[in-house]
Amino acid sequence: MRLIRRAYKQCRVSRRDFLRGVAGATGISILPGCLTGSDACYSLPAEDSPMTNADWLRTARVGGLASFAGASVCDMHLDLDRMADEGVNVVELDPELSNYQSEEGFQDQLRLVDFASRECHKRGMRCIAYYPTLESLTPDANNVASTMFKDHPDWVQLSMDGMPNTFVGGEGRVFWVDPGVESSWMCPTSPYVDYFIERVKRLATTALDGLWGDVPLLSDIVGYWPCVNESCNAKFHADTGLVAPSAPDWNDPTFVKWVVWRHRLIYEMEQRIVTAAKSVRADFEVVIETVTMDYNGATSQGLDGAARDDGLLHRVWEVDAVSDASSMRFAAEDDWWSMAAMMKHARGSSEPRPAWCFCYGLQPDDAEHVMALCITAGMNPYETQIPQMCTSAGSAYRKRMYTWLAAHPGLLLSRSVNQSAIIYSSVSRDVVDRARGTGLYTSYNASDQMWWSELPNDTAKSMQYIADFRGMAKLLFSTHVPFDVVTTPHASSDKLSHYRFIALPSAASLDAALVGRLHD
Repeated sequence: MRLIRRAYKQCRVSRRDFLRGVAGATGISILPGCLTGSDACYSLPAEDSPMTNADWLRTARVGGLASFAGASVCDMHLDLDRMADEGVNVVELDPELSNYQSEEGFQDQLRLVDFASRECHKRGMRCIAYYPTLESLTPDANNVASTMFKDHPDWVQLSMDGMPNTFVGGEGRVFWVDPGVESSWMCPTSPYVDYFIERVKRLATTALDGLWGDVPLLSDIVGYWPCVNESCNAKFHADTGLVAPSAPDWNDPTFVKWVVWRHRLIYEMEQRIVTAAKSVRADFEVVIETVTMDYNGATSQGLDGAARDDGLLHRVWEVDAVSDASSMRFAAEDDWWSMAAMMKHARGSSEPRPAWCFCYGLQPDDAEHVMALCITAGMNPYETQIPQMCTSAGSAYRKRMYTWLAAHPGLLLSRSVNQSAIIYSSVSRDVVDRARGTGLYTSYNASDQMWWSELPNDTAKSMQYIADFRGMAKLLFSTHVPFDVVTTPHASSDKLSHYRFIALPSAASLDAALVGRLHD
């Protein structure tokens, strides 16, 4: 199974390069105290500025900011001032939590996120820290004694072909892991989850407003169909009474049940994270970055935001563009329909909670169209320039869009009154499309090496369930019929009673209770 190219997450730079870049880009001089690493120009206020926006998750206008362990307010005050001026009201802070951290290193990260959050609050912004849930990076892996995989090989995901899910960047696997950096994907049933949760609980003791947990998925970068290690197989048996399959076979009912069970596995880990965080601070929010959307990546990688009701969990949906080099500038018409359908799917999956959405763009003119789709779908924009997270398609562009959005708060606070709906069934997608190809977009561009796929069987048009769902969405879009996407966990009798028309794409696997509600 080929992995979809995913936006480069590691936005960090060295402290020296950061300072050099700021000075060179702005033409300013940096205070000597800042260059020495002192906090001479940094002092906390007697108390934090009051945060008057009680519904900040639903009115969020998000921007990313990279940071580093030795930073002081001198290093980031210009960026925070700029972001506040641009209309950002939630800062996605990207510290160095992606890296395998010693206790001393993690203490430095706690200090950083605490003071950065307080500085955001002084400017009327919330702050949420980026922390990968299941991926751990170790720089210079071949030359250091301690890496995540060297220290904890039994914590790493194991694929059906016997491959531990770890690799060192530079081997040509993915572009977002630098040469020499070990990337290890951790098992959601291993003791790693306890390790991760304890650190999240400590993050909740800082001034942070929440956690941005990156893509908790069963990664197929190295092998296929993870995870079948001892702890995962034991949990599958405990949950179902069945023996975990040893090879993919869609004609084997146990394999099909195992595929669907993996959605539950990821969901339960997500719920453990949010429960633990809120045991420390009830107002500490957990936002999970979800990249798999409505296509077959959710089947192969387990992470599926449409499979269950999320409870107290929130999601930021990473709607990938057709190209990590040009975003949507050269997308075909059906690609735009696909993006619009994915955004509708994201909004429906997150109901009744707010939903955030990546708005990738290369330049303001193409970025504006993506953000317009996001806002029209009822989601909160995270503005960034393809392919990195902690960037912008343009400060003036961001300020224009976010200032306008702030002046029209009713757009994000409103609720749908549409009378038509498409039911989306994750299990039907699993059993009908069987992860044959990806189904993210439809077009190809041989001149762009960063295009989403070059394989004909990956197109959404070659799927059955995804083509049916996207085709119904395209039909309603093109005939100007407003509609919602309702995922099966939310298809209650009360919810369905609001609609006069309901469409069901390839309804191969609906439970009897839902069928009864639809008949009613």
